[in-house]
Amino acid sequence: MTAQDLEFLGAFWFEKDCPSRIEKERFRVYRVPYRSSMGPVRLNEEQVNEQWLGVKDLADLYRDKRESISAPLLKTCKHIFGFKTERKE
Repeated sequence: MTAQDLEFLGAFWFEKDCPSRIEKERFRVYRVPYRSSMGPVRLNEEQVNEQWLGVKDLADLYRDKRESISAPLLKTCKHIFGFKTERKE
């Protein structure tokens, strides 16, 4: 089954310096509502530590535990969702 009702949120290039090369990846970010009729979601084998989060949950994680978020997701939070960088005291 394929996802329906995709909402394009934005795109960006991500670069990472590795010892033997520079990795360059293009990220395209979409929002799609999940319905149980879609069946189980299958992620590719490269995905690790997957989590389902609402925008508020992601904003809380970005604010309070930013060090636990991958660099591409940090960039998504900042540039696509416009999250601010101040932390909760």
